[in-house]
This record gives sequence, structure tokens and C-alpha cells, in this order.
Amino acid sequence: MTAKTKVQTAAAGPSPDFTSLTGLESTGQFNFLTREHWEDLIACKKRFLAGDEQAPFKCPFLNHEIAASWLRAKRRGIDPNERQTKRQLSRQEYEALLARHHAIIEVAQPLLDIFNGVSLFNSSYILYLCDPGGAFLIQMGNMFRMNTDGLVWSEETVGTCALWYCLTRGRPVQLLGPEHYSAALHDIIATAAPIFDPSGQISCVLILGQMMPERPWAESFQNHRLHTMALTTALAKAMEGQVHLRYTNAVLLEQYSHLRDASENMTESNNRLQTLNNLLDTTMRLIDEGIVTLDVEGRILHVNQEGAAILQLSDRQSGGDIRDFAPKGSPLFACLAEGRDMDFEELLTVKGNEQSYLINLRSAGPGRGATLRLNHAEKIKSMGTRAGGNTAGFYFADIIGDDPVFKHTVRLAERFSHSTENILIVGESGTGKELFAHSIHNTCRPSGPFVALNCAAMPRGLVESELFGYEAGSFTGANKNGKPGKIEMAHGGTLFLDEIGDMPLKLQAVLLRVLEDKQVMRIGGTRHRKVDFRLIAATHENLYQMAMDGEFREDLYYRLSVLDLYIPPLRSRPQDIELLSRYFLRFYCSRQGRTPPKLSESLIAWLKTYDWPGNVRQLQNAIVHALHMATGSIIDEAHLPDYCRQDMDSKELPDGAPDVAGEPTLLLEVEKRAIRRALAMADNNVPEAAEMLGISRSSLYRKLKEYL
Repeated sequence: MTAKTKVQTAAAGPSPDFTSLTGLESTGQFNFLTREHWEDLIACKKRFLAGDEQAPFKCPFLNHEIAASWLRAKRRGIDPNERQTKRQLSRQEYEALLARHHAIIEVAQPLLDIFNGVSLFNSSYILYLCDPGGAFLIQMGNMFRMNTDGLVWSEETVGTCALWYCLTRGRPVQLLGPEHYSAALHDIIATAAPIFDPSGQISCVLILGQMMPERPWAESFQNHRLHTMALTTALAKAMEGQVHLRYTNAVLLEQYSHLRDASENMTESNNRLQTLNNLLDTTMRLIDEGIVTLDVEGRILHVNQEGAAILQLSDRQSGGDIRDFAPKGSPLFACLAEGRDMDFEELLTVKGNEQSYLINLRSAGPGRGATLRLNHAEKIKSMGTRAGGNTAGFYFADIIGDDPVFKHTVRLAERFSHSTENILIVGESGTGKELFAHSIHNTCRPSGPFVALNCAAMPRGLVESELFGYEAGSFTGANKNGKPGKIEMAHGGTLFLDEIGDMPLKLQAVLLRVLEDKQVMRIGGTRHRKVDFRLIAATHENLYQMAMDGEFREDLYYRLSVLDLYIPPLRSRPQDIELLSRYFLRFYCSRQGRTPPKLSESLIAWLKTYDWPGNVRQLQNAIVHALHMATGSIIDEAHLPDYCRQDMDSKELPDGAPDVAGEPTLLLEVEKRAIRRALAMADNNVPEAAEMLGISRSSLYRKLKEYL
């Protein structure tokens, strides 16, 4: 592969390629992945790796270019299970490569820093900037990290990959999991977008990698694919625009020098200068970000079309003073005076309306002015929030249950979905509170972000910064660009606060104020930001009693519980236990490509009599355990986890004790015994015991404190 790849359609801005799983030529249209497509692709990959070289070409859902790439990789002798490539650049070669690409690296790094700071919070991802030969120029993210210095990752070294496909197509592309040749990438969705140099050649490729979900055919994941493609393409285009702008400025400087030396031919020089000015103006119009040029006093010398729209200026050549828009204490003015570069978020006031913008300031030197790049903060945050996995993946149609009380709960939740009021979901751990929250969000605000925070699973000292965010420099270790909190990220969507009963009392007062005013102030901040979100809170505790006992703010409780939703525990809906067991069995067998075994009648009876302290989550874990333990076509009690069977064997009811479903105190004893049994089997290893019970570690710690 050459160092640069010529693409004829570069100037026209080619459409993204979403058709890798359709077997059709690219039309620039998005094609939704179905379950049939996915399962056929998995089966095709298995046959190919087993030795059937024609399998990929017979699969109707696999692009033939990818099939041919698989075959080339296999015939080159590339091992799909090898994680590192054999080809490495020497230190001298790698440093020379970085020097050759210094311009794009210099442009890309601040953009990716902002992306990393405000876009993908608590999300597993990896972001690479690669040259066309497969060398890594920049690596950023918290997933699949490796030492990329001198590493070469291309079709010749690792087989079919997003870099190769992007270079082949000359446009943004996506590769899903098994479409990659390397087994190390089978759980990764890779989105790649080309960056063209001013001559129309691909100079670099931006690649975003994220984990594949369990149900890649779900509608929510299809929307996620669109947003990921849009975000990656937008980042690549922003880098490309900056490179072109630098190139144009360099040309202008060179031509200006020639014009100065050729003063004897003033007419020709003036025409050339006019042409170059027109070229600069055309380039600036192509950039969909606000570009503003200032002198050292802050006077606006030039602004592009987007910048004029942001600042609502009619004269693009002289638009007044930046002091008319930026607050008095803005770091912008210090940077102008001192000749410093800086990336920061600032509130600009345009005709009385305040809006938050991400500003990249690049100085021309002390006393020489600067250029600003303006991006609306909400636009960047919204794109980053969606790309970071802040979406709801479940709908009411995904909720399984025939129990009359449970079905009434589902109908009630559907009715509440059409209201804008806060909802409090109450239920034991493992009953599916977050599943209901997802479904409510996808009914009332499906186009907005779904942002979740578990108040019990996070150290108390971090809850405040995660919920409300913080400004740059607020504390040691803070992100240099600051960080929006979960409330800001939920703007236009839903905020789900799980285990709300564990929120510290001092933060409850701040949350109450946010719910009343719909404004939030970051830690270390001096101004409020308007937010529009719907709150769904969940708890397994009796919040009303906690409020009466002074352990939870009474005023916040009444604000949260405008609409109450109680999810019954699994033990109170025995007719759903068999239904759920068969569903989990079919689901996991379909993922493994095996025929589901049958559940014995005795096992079904046993499942209905067990108390399930971990509820649906525990039942799911027990069925998966039994599926892996069974070697024949029938699953029975012997295949269940030991702690379940031992708990039932050792269960001794007091004389004259009523039925389990009718005695709450007995249910507590059952749960205590289950916890003790799991701890004994796990040799007091709490995380392992929690996994046996099918509950979270934080829930088990809480129960240990309460019961034992």
C-alpha cells in the first residue's frame, strides 16, 4: 500500500459506507442489521476459519470485498489469533514518520483532547489516528490500549480491518465484530473516516473502536451506529478543515512574499492577491465551525460565514469587538495579551441570549492577535454522549411476564411514560428497575440521551463530581478542560439515578434545587447552566420510612415520588419463573449456536419453590450456570449452582410457620440464609458471593451491614 491513496471523489465529500453487512454495493444509505444477518455472519466466519474458503463468498450478508480480504489474509499466513503484528518500524523510522505528519498531529491533538474531556464519560472506547501505511500517530481511550510506537497495523499485517476498508472505499466506513479478520477484534465495532490533504489524497485515517453489544440487531444499536459514524466523520472533517486552512495560510504567506518582491507588476499582483483572498474565503465557508480573527485589542478583523451566524454579525469583515460577546473575566483576554494558545469553554452573550461554546484559541504571538474556533458546546456534548453509550437499549416489548400484577405494573409504567413528571421505581435488587427506566425513556424521550448513575456503586466523594460536573482546575487530578456532570449530559433526555437512597444527604439538597430550578452549577463554577431532563429514580429501600426517620430528605422524597412504580419480586410471580427460564435458555443457546436443552419437570417445580433473593438477575445466572454444566439434552436440579441446592436442602421452617409468600419475616430469614450459604461457598469472597446470588457487590455489602 502506498503512503498516500488517491481518491477522485475527495473534493465532493463522499458518503459514509454502512453496507458492509448487506452484500450490496455502497449507495450511501444506512442498512439496518437484522438478527438473521448477524447469525449468518457468525456461522460464515466459523466455516471459513474451519477451512471452507468459499463460505464468505456464499454468504448473502457479507460484502465481497471483505470476503476477498479474508482470503488474502489467510493465504498470507496471518494468524487470526495473534494479537501483535510482526512488522515493526525502527525508532528512527517511526520518529521520521511522526515528523512527516506533524501538521495533522498538531491539529488533531487539541480536538481529541476536547473529545476525550467532554464526550465519552465512563465509556470503553479507543481512538486512533493512523497513516495510510498502518502506523499509529495518536492513541487515546481506555479500551484495547497497547504500545503502538512503531506498530504497523494494516491488511498485510492483521488482515481485514477498518483502516484497509476505509482506504479501499475512500469514505467513512464501519466494520462490525466478526467482519474483522483478527479474533482480537471480534467484539469491536470500528468506525473509520478518511482525512484528505489539499491535493485530494488520503493523508490519515481516524478510527474509533467500541465494544459490540449483546444484541447488535437492536434498534438502539442501529441508532448508535449512525451517531458514531456522524461523530467520527465530523471529527475527521474538522481536522481536515484545519489542515486545509493551514495550507491556505502558508500559500498566502508565500504568495504575499512573491507579490512584495514583484512590485513592478502591480496589476498582476493585485489579481493574484484577489484570487488568493477568494480561495481563503471559499475555504472558510466550507468549515462548519465559527472562525473569528482578532487583533491584540480584541477587535474582530474577519469572521467566516458560520462565525457570523453565531455572533449574528451582518458585516463579516469588521464585526465590532469580542468584548461585546465574552464576559469580562474570560481567559480569552489574557491569552490575547500574552500570546498563549488555549482550549476552554465559555459563555458568549449574543443579543441578550447566553450560549456555551467550546473555544480553541490559537495566538499569532504576543501583540499579534489570534484566531478563535467556536463550536456550540451542546452539539459536541450531545454527539459525545450518544457515542459514549448513553442510550437506552430496552423497550416495553422486551419486558417478559404473564403474572397479572406484573402486567398491571407494565401497563402503569407505559401510562407514566407519557407524563413529564419524575418517577420513583421501587423494587428489590434484580427485579429489573433499570429495564423499566430504559423502556420509559424510549417512550417519552427516545431521541435524547439516557444517562445512568448508581449512587451506591460509586464512592461518596465522587458522586458530587459525577452528578454535577466540575470546572477546570477545581481540584487535583481534574480534567484540564473541566467535565460536565451526568445532569448536563442528560439535557434533552432522561437521568436515571439508581439506588437513590444511598445519595449523601448534603447532595440531596443540591439535587432538590436542580429539580426545582432546572439549573445546575459545576463544582468550582460561578454560573448556572440551564438543563432540561426527566428524572427517574430507583431504590430497593423504603424511602418514605427513611424520610420519616431523618435518613432521607422529606422534601426530596415528595419531589421524586410524584409517580410511584412498584416492581414485584420474582418469588411473588411464580408463573413467570418458567417463562423467564425458557427465554434465558433460548437466548444464550442462540448466541452459542446450539440447540436449547429441555428443562425437566422436577427442575421447573424446584425453580418455582425457590425464593430467589436475587430475583430475575439471579435466575438468569442460575440458568446460564446450568446450561454450561449440562452435557445432555435435559437440564435438572443437579446442574444448578451448589448454593441454590444446598440452601433448599438446609431450609427448615419453624413449626406452624405460614407459607413463604405470606410471612415477610420468613422471607428475610430465607435471604439471610442464602447470603450466608453463598459466603461460605465463596470462602467469604464478597464479589464471588454476589455473583452467585446474582446481585451487585454494593447490594451485598449493604445487606451484610443490615442483616449480619
